[in-house]
This record gives sequence, C-alpha cells and structure tokens, in this order.
Amino acid sequence: MKHTFKIQHLYLYIPDLNYDDFQGAQQFLTKIAHELKLIIKQYDLTLKTIYIANSTKAISLLFLKRLLSLLAPIVKNINQYSFETSVNTINDNMLKLLQTFSVNRLVWKVTTFQQEPINATIHNSIKMGFTNFSLDLNYNIPNQTKQQLLYDLQQCIFLQAPHISFDNADEYVNLQFKKIINYFLTLHNYHNYEYYSYAKNSNNYSQYTIGYCLLESYYGLGPDAVSYIETNKGAQIITNSNDIIYQKTITDFDSNQCFINKLLQGLLLRSGVKLTKKNKKDMVNNQQLITRLLDNGQIIINNQQLFCTNTGWGLLNELIIDIINNSTV
Repeated sequence: MKHTFKIQHLYLYIPDLNYDDFQGAQQFLTKIAHELKLIIKQYDLTLKTIYIANSTKAISLLFLKRLLSLLAPIVKNINQYSFETSVNTINDNMLKLLQTFSVNRLVWKVTTFQQEPINATIHNSIKMGFTNFSLDLNYNIPNQTKQQLLYDLQQCIFLQAPHISFDNADEYVNLQFKKIINYFLTLHNYHNYEYYSYAKNSNNYSQYTIGYCLLESYYGLGPDAVSYIETNKGAQIITNSNDIIYQKTITDFDSNQCFINKLLQGLLLRSGVKLTKKNKKDMVNNQQLITRLLDNGQIIINNQQLFCTNTGWGLLNELIIDIINNSTV
C-alpha cells in the first residue's frame, strides 16, 4: 500500500567493502535495489537531495556505476546530488562517471592538508565542472596546533572552496577551534549558516544538511543509516543495523518528542526553527524550558523564527545538553 508520506531527502551509506570483495558488493547492491523498489512503491518521493556517504575507502568503477544506475530512476528534478570522496579514492574516470549520472556536488573528506596535500584531483574536478563542492575538515589529529589549523584553512582559501565544514570528536577542541575558524573565515566572507558549516553564499549551502536540521522527511539506505518519516500520528525514526544485509528498528515519536528534536536540530541552523501553529502549540507543553532559555539569553524569537542568540550560538553544545536534560520528553 502506498503511503501519502513524502520523502524529501535520500541518504545512502556505502559500507567498508574490500576492493575485491565481489560477494559483499553484490549483496549490498541487491539489498539497495530491493529497498529502492519498496520505497518507490510505498512513499511519495518528492526528493530535493540525494547524499551518498562512505568511509572514503576505495571502490571500483564498476561498483560505482552499478550503484548510480540503481539510483538513476529517482534522480529527476533534485536540487543537489552529493557524493563524498577523498583525493586518495577517486580518479578522473570516476569523476566523469559521476557527471554522467548527474551528481553535481562533491564533498571532499580531508583530515588535514598536512597529511593530504592538495593534488591535481581537486583541480581537475573543478575544471570538469564540479564547482559546487565542500571541503570537510576533520580535526582528529592529536595535539594539532593553531598554526596547523590555520594552514588547513589557508589551503581551503587557495582552492576557493565555496563550502567548508569542520568537526572534531573532542568537544573542547571543537569550541576552541571554532573561535579561530569563525574569525578566519569571516575575514574571507564566509557565512556560518550551520554550526559546523560555512559557505560563500546560499547557493552553496548543503541542502541535505539543512533538510536534516529542519527534520524534513529523509530516508536512509545502507548500514547504520537512519530515516525520519513524519506520519499523521507523529513520526517514525528507523535505524538500520550495521551489517551489509541490514535490518531495521522502528521507533515511534509522539508530537512532543518531534518538537524537542526539531528544536535540538533546528538550533544548529543560524536561522533557527520556523514557528508554525503546531510548533507554537507544542511550545506550551515545554513553556518552562522555553521561558528559561529566553530569560537566560540563549534563544530569541523574532519574525516567527526561534533561533540562538550570539551567546547561545557560541555555547551551542552546552545549550543542547541543557535542552535534553530539561525537556519533558
């Protein structure tokens, strides 16, 4: 039976597959083909974005072609079709293949340019037409210094990256680095539109990231992927197991749980959460929490939007923990 529920974003995770693991690759592709048939049959696919993520482990050209072929029937009229990669796991033939299948945005995963120096691959991709791309910097090098961080940022500017993201497993380091990153990228006219993301202009925003933060319905394919689907009774969170032939666990969210999650994720956007009639009603159930955040100067409400103040934005991790600990969920 076909549901009326819309799926606006599709996320697909390619698991760790050895380059010559033909059996594992076939099992994965068969699983994806089967699930795609199910969601096409069951849901209204009003897709805005497709995002293909992976462990940046090398995959074969044949595997990539077969995977992109499976997705081809649902690619029409989407805004962004993103593919994660690294300079070590892609070549010009793969870039041409991505273009053939309408992929229009590359997400370059870079630990640090000191270990992964700029090479011809990124320059070639730009020449080929991949001008909408992101450099995702993962600062997980132990004891990385301010000078090393600034070096990486300077390389991003050298490449004229329209979008830059950063993250770190150490939240304390995140906070310290964010101050440096904010100052540096502001000088170079980047806008911090999402807590971990910076862009030259709105045309280069990650539409998948925005959809995720706004909890627009998204569907996850592949091991460890997650789906969020709104229903008439609330929402469903569907979590995939971490094996190639993954299984699904469904968790139902009631209206109040949906609101708290929209608040938590929406505050990751500088523009915040739009206050619809439904959101305003749910705010009543959390009035004590909302009032305290307002009184503390952590959030503000203006023009039907709820968003972080500068203070709340600077201490967003602490604010999110505060909401989780003090919500009525």
